[in-house]
Amino acid sequence: MKRYLLLILALIFIILLFIACGSQTAGGNTTEAPTSVNESSVASTSEKAVTTATETTAKAGDTLKPYVITYNLLSNEASEDKELVEEAINKIIEPLINATVKFNMITWADWDSKANVPLQAGEIVDITFTADWWNYVRSVAQNQFLPLNDPNSEYGDLLNTYAPEAVAGLGESFLKGVQLNGINYSIPTNKELTVPGAYHYNQDIVEKYKIDISKILTDDDIEPWLEIVKEGESDDFICFPNDGAWTRGPYIQVIPELSDYRMINDAKPDGTFDETIYFIWEDPVYMEHFKKMREWYLKGYIHPDAYLDNHSPNTITFSGKYFFTDGSCKGFNGVQAKEIMAASGNPNLRIAEFVTRQPVYITLHAGGSMLAVPYTSGDPARAVMYINLMHSHELLLNTMVWGVEGRNYEKIGPKQVKQSEVTPWITKHGGAWTLGNQIGLQWVGAQEDPDKYANMSAFNATGKAHVSLGFRFDTTNVDSEIIAYNNARSMARSILVGAVDPMIEVPKMLEAMKAAGSEKIKDELNKQFSEWLSHNRR
Repeated sequence: MKRYLLLILALIFIILLFIACGSQTAGGNTTEAPTSVNESSVASTSEKAVTTATETTAKAGDTLKPYVITYNLLSNEASEDKELVEEAINKIIEPLINATVKFNMITWADWDSKANVPLQAGEIVDITFTADWWNYVRSVAQNQFLPLNDPNSEYGDLLNTYAPEAVAGLGESFLKGVQLNGINYSIPTNKELTVPGAYHYNQDIVEKYKIDISKILTDDDIEPWLEIVKEGESDDFICFPNDGAWTRGPYIQVIPELSDYRMINDAKPDGTFDETIYFIWEDPVYMEHFKKMREWYLKGYIHPDAYLDNHSPNTITFSGKYFFTDGSCKGFNGVQAKEIMAASGNPNLRIAEFVTRQPVYITLHAGGSMLAVPYTSGDPARAVMYINLMHSHELLLNTMVWGVEGRNYEKIGPKQVKQSEVTPWITKHGGAWTLGNQIGLQWVGAQEDPDKYANMSAFNATGKAHVSLGFRFDTTNVDSEIIAYNNARSMARSILVGAVDPMIEVPKMLEAMKAAGSEKIKDELNKQFSEWLSHNRR
């Protein structure tokens, strides 16, 4: 009798065990919500000083089924080390979120055919790169990306539930800056948020001619020096390497899709901003600039081939045979200038920065590099957990950036590395600026300032939200006009570098632009911006 009783109890225990296991695997997604993941994530938000990202995700990993995260990684080229890097990453993330990652390394040239088209066809992808300048608004309009902070959506508030460290690190300006109608469809890279225009000077020339750059605020200020420097240097010296940019001017590009529609960068003395969108080809200030560039071109200050699309001013800049260029500032202590010097390969190149514009936050910079979770994701919560680790786990992020220690890089300081000359990883993917918490956790290269990211972070804090921050233009109603318009602006670069007479060519190009639909584009843009401003002020 006792034996039968024991058998019955054993059978009951086995049945209960099967029921418990079955309840864990029910449902289409591998991550259930709400669970203890939700509770630990909330704890991490409210008790940041006590609960670390690793502790939070480790608790999550105890309750989740294994999952393979498919990540469309923007890349420069394929790498034979992809599997080695994945293996190193998986050793980190598997104990934390019970997941592994698989990278689809897709180049810039192949992105549309190998990332966008398969996604539209329903291919399972969990994380993908996106940017304001690369069809972000269109992708959201086509329902390719999931809402991440909408509590009423199918998956709830993924962002605040599973990425509390990313939310805390990015802050309000970044997160609001990438929203569409109050919803985050992406998580931005934590990088430079304000990039004001600046002059970049050749420090050797500044010292040689004893030029006080603090007194050069406009083109009129610098013009007398252009003549002096040109006369004093060799024939192959180019005073002003130029590709048409005018970052040192008063305007800033606020519409990623339309570079010819701009706004005033600086705030007024009372702290408010001019809310006018200027069309540069009809703007008198720009016309005076075009005339000035024409004068400089004819005097030989600008390279005669500057109007060609394949002409790069970097070649001249890197050589050191120049006076100044248009540039920008990304941080205190010459962050951008030092990046150019490191990229040049010229150990004798010295560049000084002089900022000409106020540091402001605009949509183009907030949304310049983002990660989205496609609607085809098999486990959106796990995807967001992984992105959160990119913003909170130092070793994981730097393995993504630099690769495997001993093969792809060597550590030469606490937060500084030397990449391998034979098997580098950082040159294979799209760049450090496309990955996670750049200014908070990433290590710097051997040729970079160890304080680079601290200087960027401090500079970000000095910025002010531009009146246009968060506005995104929906081009749906004018897509065909924009295509025709871009074809009509064929002389734009030639005008911008001074290779042709603007008094003749601007009116001719304007006529072609109007025939292509520029007025309709301008009306639609102003209509949407006015509606957006009105909504934001409620």
